[in-house]
Amino acid sequence: MAFLSLGLRALVNVEAMNMVESVGNIVRHRKAAVIFRRDSSYIVRWVPAVSGECLAHSYQSWLADLATKRGLPVCEYCAKHEFVKHADLKIFGSLPWEQRLAELVKSVESGRGSKRSVDTVAFMHEFEKTIVGNCVVEDIGGFLYAGRIPVKRTSRFASSYMIPALDVIEKAVIETQFQVRHAPTASQSWEQAQMTYNVEVGSAVYAWSFYLDLASIGCCTAVKRECLDLEQRRKRVELAIDALMLMLENRLFGAKQSRYTPVVDYEIVLTSLSQPLPFNVSPPAMGIEFVEDTARRAQAFAKATRSEVELYAYTRNKDLAENLRELGIKTFTTITEMLSTVKQRALSMLR
Repeated sequence: MAFLSLGLRALVNVEAMNMVESVGNIVRHRKAAVIFRRDSSYIVRWVPAVSGECLAHSYQSWLADLATKRGLPVCEYCAKHEFVKHADLKIFGSLPWEQRLAELVKSVESGRGSKRSVDTVAFMHEFEKTIVGNCVVEDIGGFLYAGRIPVKRTSRFASSYMIPALDVIEKAVIETQFQVRHAPTASQSWEQAQMTYNVEVGSAVYAWSFYLDLASIGCCTAVKRECLDLEQRRKRVELAIDALMLMLENRLFGAKQSRYTPVVDYEIVLTSLSQPLPFNVSPPAMGIEFVEDTARRAQAFAKATRSEVELYAYTRNKDLAENLRELGIKTFTTITEMLSTVKQRALSMLR
């Protein structure tokens, strides 16, 4: 049993990671309403944000790519980074196992309501078991088949919105960058070839939370628990952590990277690993004090529940690193080193 939780704070400048609409020649940044306390009152402010769906898409894209490179199974659409996840028979892929599953669905659902009895529980288990065994992205990221007999697998990971940290929220900004596409020759044939446009960009100290239920990867849970063999589960847990490491270490997340690759400097990345019960890192958006709060909670939680909770952190700030060590938190100088250590410890916890 193993459960991973991660919280980070990052100084991000000039990003367009999550754009939501075009109005005329203006492309707008996603915004979210955030409530924070100032003195004795509460303030509402609309701030730049990056949705959990956007970040989850990046994570699952790296899951799919790494799985393909390692020879782990991925369904047809997930391999293309189209995470429709067998929601409807119309989008079942052409792989042999997907076509066999489609035939099973048709045969079972066509008999519903007639004199033929349908073992709904057996069908739901077989559906989940087939997809878990053949697509690691849907194993880790979940799915929802919305047919006449719906089948749901809850995602093994969860991602918060990336929002400005509340202790510095008034420093978060959105501004519009004026751009010109220069095409004097092409504009003779097409007047829109040369045009102006505006892109909203955000800059802030962002905070993000993420958790990953490592113990349930490779295990069916919709109606009953049945797991793949231990070696397969180990490969998938390793994949899940490596995809997170690749995404964070190389700042490979969010959209509009080709022209607005953001400047990202992590203040701190704090990770917890717990067993047998799940433990979550305190919300990093509440302030840098979330580190001390997490350490206190981890100690109290471990004592009260007889669980193991281990804390790991990455930071380049020497003073902060010293404080982390005083709190008993293992510190690292790269995210790769930190998550590699977490991975090896997590693999040793699998049963």
